[in-house]
Amino acid sequence: MIKNRILSIVATSLLLAGSVVGCSDDTDESGGTGGSAGGDTGGSGGGDTGGSGGGDTGGTGGSGGGDTGGTGGGGGETCQTIVEIATTNPDFELLAEAVVKAGLAGALTDVTVFAPTDDAFEALLGSLPKITDGMTERSPTIADLTVEQLTPILTYHVVDGEVPSSVAVTLTEADTLGGEIALGVTDGKLYIDPDEANAEVVTPDVAACDGLIHIIDKVLLPSVADIATSQADYSELATLVTSATSSTTILNALETTENITLFAPTNSAITGLASAPSADDLDSILQYHVYAGDSPASPIYSGVALGLDSTGVDLTMLASGDVNVATDDGTVVLTDFTDATSDVTVVDIFASRGSVIHRIDGVLVPELP
Repeated sequence: MIKNRILSIVATSLLLAGSVVGCSDDTDESGGTGGSAGGDTGGSGGGDTGGSGGGDTGGTGGSGGGDTGGTGGGGGETCQTIVEIATTNPDFELLAEAVVKAGLAGALTDVTVFAPTDDAFEALLGSLPKITDGMTERSPTIADLTVEQLTPILTYHVVDGEVPSSVAVTLTEADTLGGEIALGVTDGKLYIDPDEANAEVVTPDVAACDGLIHIIDKVLLPSVADIATSQADYSELATLVTSATSSTTILNALETTENITLFAPTNSAITGLASAPSADDLDSILQYHVYAGDSPASPIYSGVALGLDSTGVDLTMLASGDVNVATDDGTVVLTDFTDATSDVTVVDIFASRGSVIHRIDGVLVPELP
């Protein structure tokens, strides 16, 4: 396309130059033929007939050197971006709303998007914890969800680069911007995350200017491990996980265990530690941030935690002892073995397998050997 644009400009320049050299005091009754553009912009006609556009943009009408001015060239075909397709298709109103709210509209280029329909989003929203409006309970809407909740979900639907369905059916997994997804084919149909969401690709290969869309019938949720290791907000936590002696065991637990509640320290909380924990201590510290118990039942959503009083309740963590969870003036506060407190700053980041993440502003320290 760039080459065509250059050729168009050169052709136009030569035509204009020819008009200047060939002109005389008297206007020639029979002007030359207007330039014909083959690139993005149509040529400028220099004679009786204006240049005709051959690319995306119609040609500029020629300046008549003869009896009649040139006629403007005709425009070529245009295409829509992924966001334009989503915002103009009534089946993607909720997806478009979520992308805009999360601030990802300008981040999609040369990608493959597994795009859930509105029905898929409605099903997800109906499965999330209810919101109480006065005396009435209702399902949340996209407007109720925060950027921190939406971003891990949306990025889990985006693969860098174009992956047509002819290639996708040969894959068993693919790396998204939000973690790894599994792919599988059953009865000739392509499914994404077949062991969990089991989302069917109902319409493959919708072409866009900046990528490719495969329409799916369910929303994909990343695992706790995916979120903890792929999102920039948890980059320091991901470093700790991969540095632990039992890194593989911890990641597997975060990936496969159901109904987990992870209290995830912020990057600044981890970098603010007085000293870096040893690899052996990391095992205990990381598991001390994971709750998978049943008294109270995990996952502990914010509605449950905010319903606690200042005394709170002790949670027996995955390892290393108890953490007290209580409320203080509307804030959920955690108290660790050392009696240090951490506030929950972002609540209810939803993950697959019925799990949830709460972001905290400190690192919980258990009793260490």
